[in-house]
Amino acid sequence: MTREYLERVRTTEGNKYHDPSTVLKAAQTTLNQSKLGIIEHLAVLEQAYTASLDCGRLDEAEELLKKIHSLLPTTNSTRLAKLEGLKLEAYGKYDEAEKVYNVNLESDPTVLNLRKRLISVLLSKNKSNNHNLFETINAHLDTFVSDIETWSLLQATYLRNNMFTHALFCIEEIMLLSKNDPLVLTRYAEINYSIGKISVAIKYFSRAVELNESMTRAWWGLYQSCKTFAEEKKKDLDAELIDMLKNLAKEKLSFQYKNVVGVEKEIAVGYLTNN
Repeated sequence: MTREYLERVRTTEGNKYHDPSTVLKAAQTTLNQSKLGIIEHLAVLEQAYTASLDCGRLDEAEELLKKIHSLLPTTNSTRLAKLEGLKLEAYGKYDEAEKVYNVNLESDPTVLNLRKRLISVLLSKNKSNNHNLFETINAHLDTFVSDIETWSLLQATYLRNNMFTHALFCIEEIMLLSKNDPLVLTRYAEINYSIGKISVAIKYFSRAVELNESMTRAWWGLYQSCKTFAEEKKKDLDAELIDMLKNLAKEKLSFQYKNVVGVEKEIAVGYLTNN
């Protein structure tokens, strides 16, 4: 029974799209019905705690945090700092959370989970002024150069600020770390399309659909890029090749929308028919 519930909690929480209420229920059942060792008990308490915060059940989270404090040695300050910071974030006290993370990072700048929480706080705080955010993320990446998640975060932040050249650099770093990922190649192609590098966009959209033939987003990108290339009468790629790729993309998209129903299909088919 203990292993079953622990596995359920871990699997559910590990899912990017997890439902915190499911995590909380599984964790509570485990705590109530199972005899756990101290390490497993702490792990499940922390999972219940973070799920309570995600569910907005702050009073319950406070009680769980007290139990964690009673079991966790005070020498484990970075672990406690993250839990305290999460609570402050849940209450919207971002300045206080930032202070907690910074104080602990001063003693050990390499604690990955605290650095990520600090970045999350700065994202919540800095809606208009991103200087401190960029500085913090870049400092993080100087230490954790292989952190794809943070490279993606930095890329998205640059895009929100229309800093396309910087966003391209981030995507290029991600491409080095995750070779032949069709989604990453598609994102790279989309940014190049946005800054007018149509030939580069065509190249990377083509590579993305080669790796994943069912990727609708990449097929749309390829179709639109070929259409724009032809309209602007560019000369750096063979016109017959561009026409062939455009027709191929149109054929694939038409097939993918064949079994779709509703407004989405009407819009897609209408656009392909008239363009």
